[in-house]
Amino acid sequence: MRPRNGYMIAGAGSALILASTLWPSSGDAPRELSFWCLLCGSRDTADSLVNILLFLPFGAGLAIVRGLSLAVGGSFALSGAVELIQTTLPGRFSTLGDILFNSAGGAIGAFLVVFRARITATLIAPPMWGKTLAGLLPPAVFAATAILSAPSLPERAYYGQWTHEIGKLHPYPGRVVSASVGGLPLPDRRVPDQEAVRQALRVGEPLRLEVVAGPEPPELSHLFAIYDDWQREVLLIAVQGSDLVFQRRTLSVQLRFDQPFLRWRSALNAREGDPVRIAVRQEARSLCLEVDDRERCNLSFGVGGGWRLIHRLWGAPPVLAALLGVIWLSILSFPAGAALVGVGRGIHIGLAFGALGILASWWSPWLSPQLIDLVAPVPGAWAGWAMRTLMLRRA
Repeated sequence: MRPRNGYMIAGAGSALILASTLWPSSGDAPRELSFWCLLCGSRDTADSLVNILLFLPFGAGLAIVRGLSLAVGGSFALSGAVELIQTTLPGRFSTLGDILFNSAGGAIGAFLVVFRARITATLIAPPMWGKTLAGLLPPAVFAATAILSAPSLPERAYYGQWTHEIGKLHPYPGRVVSASVGGLPLPDRRVPDQEAVRQALRVGEPLRLEVVAGPEPPELSHLFAIYDDWQREVLLIAVQGSDLVFQRRTLSVQLRFDQPFLRWRSALNAREGDPVRIAVRQEARSLCLEVDDRERCNLSFGVGGGWRLIHRLWGAPPVLAALLGVIWLSILSFPAGAALVGVGRGIHIGLAFGALGILASWWSPWLSPQLIDLVAPVPGAWAGWAMRTLMLRRA
């Protein structure tokens, strides 16, 4: 709690904030939103959580230097400066909600420092309600991940979109010859049989494309999509290099969280001008992609990919995505490991949560059990147990 350490934490936090926010956005196209909006964007719940977490270290560092008032005022000032600069960056927009949630993140970090003695005492001798909440947190998040990953089809008129320029997505340099779902045509215009197409998508009938391959696009490019008459994306098939990307509207979007996607790396190995057949179908416990005679199932993430509902990270390599899954599950299991102290209990608690995660992924048709989900909660639970044990010894 020395001021020098506070300056270091605040400096690292501000560097993280500036590196994360002061660059052009590669997501959706800029929108004309009022500055006074609080939760107006399509993914503002997820963005608000990210903003709170982003400003936590900065607020904590300032609180170490000079208490709560400097932390709250400094967080508000830095947030205002960032939002002002973002008005000059392509793809960025500033709202009052961003400033408020940024400032709230700094304030929460400051409160954790100011009331550290009370928090430490609670960790050393957690009440029964604390132990109960710590034990229920991972199962509750696992269930929410499974529920929010379920498809959500809007009850509006559908339109097929063939290699269009949509938002930041460039058109795929090849061309679509035909598209259908369950044998029903999906032309590059308003879909003829609306209710039948909606029902075919709802039950997971195969979605089939006949495509003429083009040169490999370096950026994410739009191949095929279905949008409704409110310009809401129902599903999307995109290409980047030789990778095939698929996403569909999920229940998470209705609650303003992010929308996960699936990526099959090196799926398109065709030369320019070659015909390619692409199919997407939903099986009982898996979503499968087909390209010509090759097939990949179990491409969905498990409960360890719940972080994707907060930020999907389009270009994240598989190693980074797996690491984020380990960190996510470790954070969820950390409180239980700290609340239920005992020799070896951290490992046992972590394995128990891992088994629950595998069960939740198997139960949900929209998730796929991953081996890493079984072992990833162990480090977090063990770290929680080790931290509380150290606190007890020091106390």
